[in-house]
Amino acid sequence: MNIELAKKLLLDTHLASVRNVRRAHGYMMESGPGIGKTEGTHQYCRALARYIRQPVGMVVMMLASITSPDVRGFMIPLKNDAGGIPRTVFSIPPWYPVRDNIFVFTPEGDVYRPGEWQEEVPDVGVVFLDEWGQAEEDVRKPAAELVLNGVVGTHRLPEGWRVVGAQNRVSDRSGVMRELMHIVNRRCLLQIEASVDTWLAWADDLPDEDRPHPLTRAFARKQPDIVFRDRLPDSADPYCTPRSLVMMDRDIRVLRTEEDEDRDRFPMTELARELCAGFIGAHAAGQFFTHIRFAEELPDFEDILNNPRTAKVPPGKDAQMIVSYMLADAVDDDTAKPIVRYVMRLSKEMQMLAMGVMVGATEKTIADQAKTNAQLRRQKAVMPLPEYTQWLMENKDILKASQM
Repeated sequence: MNIELAKKLLLDTHLASVRNVRRAHGYMMESGPGIGKTEGTHQYCRALARYIRQPVGMVVMMLASITSPDVRGFMIPLKNDAGGIPRTVFSIPPWYPVRDNIFVFTPEGDVYRPGEWQEEVPDVGVVFLDEWGQAEEDVRKPAAELVLNGVVGTHRLPEGWRVVGAQNRVSDRSGVMRELMHIVNRRCLLQIEASVDTWLAWADDLPDEDRPHPLTRAFARKQPDIVFRDRLPDSADPYCTPRSLVMMDRDIRVLRTEEDEDRDRFPMTELARELCAGFIGAHAAGQFFTHIRFAEELPDFEDILNNPRTAKVPPGKDAQMIVSYMLADAVDDDTAKPIVRYVMRLSKEMQMLAMGVMVGATEKTIADQAKTNAQLRRQKAVMPLPEYTQWLMENKDILKASQM
């Protein structure tokens, strides 16, 4: 399954458990590196807070970085006032939710990082055990009881909290060790596959300041075999994953000149190429730089807004794909009409892509698919337009065929 389906499954089972006042079962997500398991869990917690209309907590525990005593807590002897053998207590283990170690997601969409939340620890939340497969056996053995029952030693999670883990595959050569058989029967294992469509939906719903550039998103759609590869390279050189691509996207912007920023393009310098290669590998960087040369063919955005029926339309598919993402990012109440008018001049394939990014390309999608926040905002601006109704009528045969 892809990460979107995994998020929905985790959300639905957690909601059912909250309604029935019982602990949700433990789940483990397994996939190749860098496809969004951790970020997907953050998004699921954010959605859970909206559904239950109360704060939701999340503890992120890198299981490979702790030792066995950290799971149970350190034993502390106490003086026995009655004499005889001293009694003992255990310190609070680092996975147990307290205000200093939890993210908190509110129904209004606010996110508090560890140490920022000043209210009581939420009644509902997730303990996220990352790098499960890389942890030592003497760590995973006691943690198995945490996954099954939410308890280790004298510490028990609140009933509304559940445990979710994540790990890479043994074939990824990331230090994953053989799973212990008594653990296998204590959790549900979800095999997560990389998916360009789900990654693009995730990127689309990010805040403007965090969303990957249209050039980067178009590269992921054009080169899924590079970005979403199933097998890792044989060497230890850098390689491309969705995670490393997003990291590269953020840092390459630092190297832009004022002219690059004004034209909303990436720098083409040797330093920029070295930076890209350091994140995604030399081969992928070469493909990326070939791709971003299409930025020279892009029309001026102001010209599109002022002259949507005459502004330059790039002749090539690759450049039109970049334009589709660029325009979708810019849709609001003021820009929707000229953008839709311009999009209707693109090739049919790119029209479908642009409309799909903005609102969902088919009637079935519009009716049935859960929308991202960004798409809901764009729907409100685009769908009432006569131009959009005209586009639907002109493409009804294509839309019907896409539903079959």
